[in-house]
Amino acid sequence: MPLEKELAYFAAHREELLAAHEGQFVLIHGDQLAGTYTTDREAYEAGLKLFGNEPFLIRSVQREEAEVAHYPALVLGVLHAHP
Repeated sequence: MPLEKELAYFAAHREELLAAHEGQFVLIHGDQLAGTYTTDREAYEAGLKLFGNEPFLIRSVQREEAEVAHYPALVLGVLHAHP
């Protein structure tokens, strides 16, 4: 399953993330927290800089669960495929 490690990390650390970063966006790659940001756009741009086209998770740290959306960088036009 895509982002399995990242989702597991978020679930395992949810309470400490809520305590320290509620209302922010976390960037998770593999089983590590790569950063916290005030907007999802900041987190996305940082993820692209750090990990390129590798999968990473951006998640809002909220008490209520939010719907998860997947946005591949190539689809958004952030990365370009060259022949």
